[in-house]
Order: sequence, then structure tokens, then C-alpha cells
Amino acid sequence: MAKRRKQEDASTELRRRAEKALEERLAAGSATELSAEDAVRVIHELQVHQIELDMQNEELHRAQEELATAHERYLNLYDFAPVGYVTLNAEGKIQEANFTCAEMLGVERRVLMGNSLAQFFEWEDRDVIFLHYRQVFELGVRQSCEARVRKQNSVRYIRGGRKKDAIWYIRLDSIVEKQKEGELGLCRTALVDITEPKRLEKELVRVERLRALGEMSAGVSHNLNNMLTGIMGPAQLLLRYSEDEQVRADAKIILKSAERARDLVRRLHQSVRGEAEQGVRSVMIKPIVLQAVNDTQPRWKDEAEAQGIVIKVEQDVGQALEILGTVSGVYDLLVNLLLNAVDAMPGGGTVSILARAEEAGVELVVR
Repeated sequence: MAKRRKQEDASTELRRRAEKALEERLAAGSATELSAEDAVRVIHELQVHQIELDMQNEELHRAQEELATAHERYLNLYDFAPVGYVTLNAEGKIQEANFTCAEMLGVERRVLMGNSLAQFFEWEDRDVIFLHYRQVFELGVRQSCEARVRKQNSVRYIRGGRKKDAIWYIRLDSIVEKQKEGELGLCRTALVDITEPKRLEKELVRVERLRALGEMSAGVSHNLNNMLTGIMGPAQLLLRYSEDEQVRADAKIILKSAERARDLVRRLHQSVRGEAEQGVRSVMIKPIVLQAVNDTQPRWKDEAEAQGIVIKVEQDVGQALEILGTVSGVYDLLVNLLLNAVDAMPGGGTVSILARAEEAGVELVVR
């Protein structure tokens, strides 16, 4: 409606100027008197000419409306394109930018105008961008580079949850408009978000490393199992043929330790290969806690007392408490927690192992 009113105002102004020009001609005597027949013919021609002008004016209005619609459609395509667009002058200052570009850089579009594009990227990557635009203007051919943006208060979904103020990877594709010889034109740059491809690339590298580690772990597991067989064989012979109770007790400890080591090697191999842990069942907690405390006693009691340090281990675990897992897995977990607690008390103290039933399962605490 506003455009139509503006066009009508322009037509009224044009008519006023035409009438004024005619009045000036009549006043100057340049207009000649016509006969009645000539006047009728002239009026007819003027009427036909007026109709032609009206038709041309309607065509012009329709063309202007179509042009305005196309212009508005182009602006929408430009502003909300899936790719960021930015225009820079020869000094590297931003002249134009679409909404997508502003969103990628994490600022309002008005903030971009007149500023250097490099200042919105990570400090370590700004030299890369400066070099990129120098090559674009010097060589006059399309150039590409990659840089990082840290968007404040942005949220990107990653493995294990959301991460705020995440790093976004942006690829810049730039080319300079052709101008007269010796003149530098404007530089048009497209900004493409390549964060997801970068993440997939890193994930692929991680998977390849795990695959290589899995292949290597198979050989390591085989060698370790051979070594453990060499340990378990003599221990079994001692247990079978020795009549010395101390030797038999030591042989039992050796066998239990070797069996746990073999199980640990097997579980590590399964973990690296991404296989589900086998032998998962309901296990009693209290016997495993007592075994872990007893097996680590040389570390937390004997070694500590030799250095004049007193460390006590107390446990409060119900007899009927059970959890879903493996005996060796729970044992290794308790040993690690217990030894970590001992290491955290260089001056001595008391380590408490508590286990109690909760609504969602069993809570096991080592402190």
C-alpha cells in the first residue's frame, strides 16, 4: 500500500510539472491556435497517447512490484541462508553480513558492521584469517581456511551431555569481486559450520586407535596369560605336594592373585574390544570387602607401621547386601579405593568402608 501511494504521488508530481511547462509555453506565445478540425484530431491523438501512457504506467507499476517482491525474496534468502555471508572491503572491515553469519559468530548483526572479521574468532586463529584475506586480495582467486569461534553461553550437545561456551569450527571460502585494473573490489566470504564433520573426524580417529589397541591387546593378553601359567603351575604343585602349612598358605595366595590377574587381563581385553563383560551375576559384598582388606594389609598396616604410621581400616557392611557385577571387578574396585584412601593419609588415620541399601540399589563408600 505504501509503495502504491508513493507511485501515485510521483505521477501527480509529473502531471503538475507538465501543466506548469504548458502554461509557460502559452505565456511565451509558443503555442499556436488550431482550427476546429485540427483541434479534434489533436485531442484524439492526445487521448490515445494518454491511454498508451496509462498502460505503460500500469506495466511499470507491475514491474516495480515484481522487482520489489523479488528483492524481498532475495533478502530473505540472503539473511536466512544455511550459510553465513559477509562482505569486506580492502581494509578487511565488514560492510554487509546476514543473520546466519551473526548467529555463527555469536553477536548481533549491528555489532559486525565496520569491524574486522578476525576479532570475532579465537585469538590463536586470527593470524590464519589475516593471512587468508591477504592471499585473497593479492592473488585474486578463491581461498579457503578454517578457524574456531567460542560462542559465549552457547550450548552444543556432545558425548556425555551438553557443553556451554563450546568451540565451533568455521570454514571460510572467500573471493574478490572483479574491478577495474589497479582497483581492489569487495571480498565476498561464505562461512560454513564444520563442527559436526570435525567431531566425526575425531571420533573416527578414536575408533581407529581403539581398533589398533584391541589388536595389540590380544597379543599382550596372550603373553601375560602365558606368564601367569608359569606362575600358577609351580604354585599348584606346591599346594598339592607340600606338607608345610605356611608354604601351602602362600601357594593359595599366589594362585588367588594369579587368577585375579588373569581375570583382569581378560576384562581389559574385552573392554578395549568393546565386548560385554561376562560372568555378571549377583554377588555378596561383605566377603569381597573382607578379602580386599586382608590382601592389602601388608600395604596399609605392615608398611605403615614400619614407618611409625598407624592406619586403621574399619568396615560396616551388612551380611545380606548384594550387587550385580563380577567378583573380580568388585574386588579390584575396592582395592583401588582402599589404596587411594591410604595414599591420601601420609600421617595416618582411619579408613572406613561402608555399604548400605538404598532405594535404587546399594551405596558403597570408602572414606
